[in-house]
Amino acid sequence: MVKKVLFVGMGSIGLRHLKNLKKIMKSSETAALRSSNRNILGEYSELIDHEFYSVEDAKKFNADIVFITNPTSLHVETALQFIDNVKGMFIEKPLSDSIESAEKLVKNADTIMHVACPLRFHPVTKFLKNYFNSTNKIKSIHIHSGSYLPSWRPGQDYKKTYSAQKELGGGVALDLIHEIDLVRWIFGDVSEGYFGSTKISDLELDVEDTAYGIWKLKNGALCEIHLDYYRKIPKREIEIVTENSVIHADLLSSKVKICEKTGEEKTHHFDFDRNDMYIEEMEYFLDIIVNGVKSFNDTPFAIETLKYALYMRNNAGVVIQ
Repeated sequence: MVKKVLFVGMGSIGLRHLKNLKKIMKSSETAALRSSNRNILGEYSELIDHEFYSVEDAKKFNADIVFITNPTSLHVETALQFIDNVKGMFIEKPLSDSIESAEKLVKNADTIMHVACPLRFHPVTKFLKNYFNSTNKIKSIHIHSGSYLPSWRPGQDYKKTYSAQKELGGGVALDLIHEIDLVRWIFGDVSEGYFGSTKISDLELDVEDTAYGIWKLKNGALCEIHLDYYRKIPKREIEIVTENSVIHADLLSSKVKICEKTGEEKTHHFDFDRNDMYIEEMEYFLDIIVNGVKSFNDTPFAIETLKYALYMRNNAGVVIQ
């Protein structure tokens, strides 16, 4: 039974999770551990029952679960402060900006931990997951995710967000770790590959704005991946080439088009609102807490995904074998 919920970090994603939680659990008692006493905006202020400004006071709230949605570099430090006092944790992606730091969480087997992976709840990626559980022989996968960082959070100076600052765990390789997670979840792990990143735009950042890789997967498929912060016309697509078909998945328009070598084409279009996947993930998280089961994106899985993102971020181009 979940009655009390603590939020650490009340930025845009924390506020989204708070609002969605209250849609599902209207009677839950909520609290926020905050680093400043700035007013929580608008309708969200009515959804918070208590505000704390120290870890000690927040612990006295005796939350059942905690949402860790502060900057990436603080995730593990925050989790360790509460890990012995709560039943479960929802940790925003990525788990950390350091493998050494993230591995500190693996020892705490009694606390259920789920690392955010909202794109697994997108109807397009769920379709792909089911489609490729069949005998389709994949030859290659092409993934492109690009958008313009200053447009991400309207009303905020992008230069002051964690995304633009290395010390807070920013950079496109970690920010768009979703795509790396999808590779592992749908298609499997990497056996060898070329990883790299660079900064090529005029954006005022001290992190990479481009990350890329050419990977050979353990199932033999070739995967090419491109992530960027500078594309003013957004794109989030996956193309899969099999022995007999080409599958084009567009996550922004929620469409999957399958073209067979016979010339037959079929398009699947999903009626989808972006918040739907966050609602579904919230329901999933609350269900695993109530039933005491392991998350399908627990800390060991998320750490392996993080390794690939850090290979990309920390290298101007490297091959691993």
